[in-house]
Amino acid sequence: MFSTVSSVQLIKIDHSSEGQKLISFLKQKTKIPYSGLMRLLRTGQIRVNGKRCSAFYKLKVEDKIRIPPFKIDPNQSYYNKALPFQLISLCKIKETKQTLSKNVIPIIYEDNEILLVSKPSGLAVHKGSKTPFSLMDIISVKYQDNTFIPTPVHRLDKQTSGLLLLAKTFSKLRLLQQNWSNITKKYLVKIQGKWPYNREKKITHYLYKPKKGIIQNNPQKGKKSVCIIKPIIITEKQSFLEVSLLTGRTRQIRAQLALEGYPIIGDNKFACFPKKTPLYLHAFYLSIKGKQFIDWPQWAHNHLKTLQCL
Repeated sequence: MFSTVSSVQLIKIDHSSEGQKLISFLKQKTKIPYSGLMRLLRTGQIRVNGKRCSAFYKLKVEDKIRIPPFKIDPNQSYYNKALPFQLISLCKIKETKQTLSKNVIPIIYEDNEILLVSKPSGLAVHKGSKTPFSLMDIISVKYQDNTFIPTPVHRLDKQTSGLLLLAKTFSKLRLLQQNWSNITKKYLVKIQGKWPYNREKKITHYLYKPKKGIIQNNPQKGKKSVCIIKPIIITEKQSFLEVSLLTGRTRQIRAQLALEGYPIIGDNKFACFPKKTPLYLHAFYLSIKGKQFIDWPQWAHNHLKTLQCL
């Protein structure tokens, strides 16, 4: 059975979407595949202010967007030319809007410009070929009536938990991304083994990802990657560390600690742990707009007295 939007939609743009590209706006609001949206734009079925428009047109306040009727087939996850208004299903397990709305993501803070949530481990921020269900599916349902759907400012790996910042307007998204290096964020990790340094230590590698294999330290080909590690609790078998990034490379914390010989517990990309071991990497601290936000992971609750002294 198809879920159908049977009438033409007319959406009036407000300040929250000003400056956003038309194609990006449409992907957020309709979930129609890129190829389907381009077809609707080429044939003039999607119009802006009554006229045909480029996919890359930057929206202005008071623009009126016409979106034609479309259908959602919950049993299909691909664009079918025989059904021009078919959407990718939100999830292969046939999640509906009702069941999606029951998925609760803890909101740490929210105002008119930003949304700060605590992402659980194992939930991808965006869906892909191997991740048909994501945090953004939940966000899209919760904020489906917003002109601009809250959008992540930064990345968190699927297995990484913790604070994720989203912008609620396109202008705020651009501003935060441009100034992301000036925002203070810290991570809590639990590693295997006794960390050898009793004081704060800056660690530098040149991370390089070959076509095959894992990330390596390669001064000739790699990108300079720097982080500051502060020991919190050190034991013979395990250690808790606070990590601050000075650069933002893909899987930087995981790679750098593994290269130092102290992989994060649960990181099977750089070490070998039992399959069901969670990744002990949590984005616990973020400072923005003069406010400090802290979110401790469940696995660290036995050490809260020590952690709260940070």
